Amino acid sequence: MAKSRILDAGVALGIALGLAPFARAQAPGGATACAEPAPAVRDEARLLYEKGRALLLSEQWAEAAAELEAAVRLDPTLALAHYGVGEAWLALKMHPEAVAAFLDCRAAFRCLLASPEAVARFDRLRKQEEGLIRTAIAQLEKDRGLRFAIKQKEANRTPEPAPGEVARQIQALEDRLDAVQKARGRPPMEPPELAFALGNAYFQAGSPYEAERELRAALAARPGWGDVHHNLAVVLMVAGRLEEAEAEMKKAEKAGVPAHPRLREEIAKRAAGVSPP
Repeated sequence: MAKSRILDAGVALGIALGLAPFARAQAPGGATACAEPAPAVRDEARLLYEKGRALLLSEQWAEAAAELEAAVRLDPTLALAHYGVGEAWLALKMHPEAVAAFLDCRAAFRCLLASPEAVARFDRLRKQEEGLIRTAIAQLEKDRGLRFAIKQKEANRTPEPAPGEVARQIQALEDRLDAVQKARGRPPMEPPELAFALGNAYFQAGSPYEAERELRAALAARPGWGDVHHNLAVVLMVAGRLEEAEAEMKKAEKAGVPAHPRLREEIAKRAAGVSPP
């Protein structure tokens, strides 16, 4: 299945979760409540989060999980730290633990949504995201223009992506920009990257029904997401729903995500009546 790496989750997730000022905390009697920690505690937790994030980048998964778990113990408002814990547990194949971490991330984010300042805050964050997206589009366009202008390959020693791939990246950014602009003034919603990550974790933990539910939720929030279509095809294939799996595989390819050769082979085998080993 396509991985949902913490760096690949998208600008929206990093902004929305990384800056979340409210999250789940345990109230007396075990009920959940949204609380904001003291500034000193938050600062200490963010230092731990930064250490954990650096360890994630270097794929030191166990060490990253330890730092990030320490961060959320101090400050459960760090929703992106919960997300990072889930990423680390997935990499370590500790799938039930990854599910729990992503669910904690969801609970933290939903506390954020309950904040009365949520709409105004998210509009500010959306403006920031618009600026980041516009900058990324401009850079891609500039790089494409420079590569076109350089006639001698020796003058450009950087790996040159295929023109179609650059165009796909620009189109994806423009689609996201359009979605962000249309969302102005609306109540904020949970980032679909979280449903994608949770769906992957559920599948790896042996819960295909929950995995399908989360992946479909991600697609409902962001139609045409190739990686999600691809992973949903895997879930449906394992469930024996081969026609649906093939349809999702084709949707992934249409979105620019090539089907894994083994996925294509397995669908064909099962359709021919060959039982999986």
